[in-house]
Amino acid sequence: MPWAYTVYTSRSISRLTGFLPGDTAEVVHEYMSHHQGMILMAMDNYFHDDIMVRRMHSDTRIQSVELLLQEQVPKAVPLQDPYAEDVKAYSG
Repeated sequence: MPWAYTVYTSRSISRLTGFLPGDTAEVVHEYMSHHQGMILMAMDNYFHDDIMVRRMHSDTRIQSVELLLQEQVPKAVPLQDPYAEDVKAYSG
């Protein structure tokens, strides 16, 4: 079974795929080794106390942008009406 360890990412609906009449789609088999690499790296990172996080943050290129990595979306932003100063009272 060549597709035993793969991720099914899509279904083809093309008429060129050669599926049987009456079928509307077929599974597209793809072997994405980078997904397996990410899984292995995540497991290594988990079992070795964030070793990949420490490794990445020891790189001077990553250190130069660490403040951007810590940036967060504000939880409460005061609402402002951007057009309030443009509105003039009618003195008709």
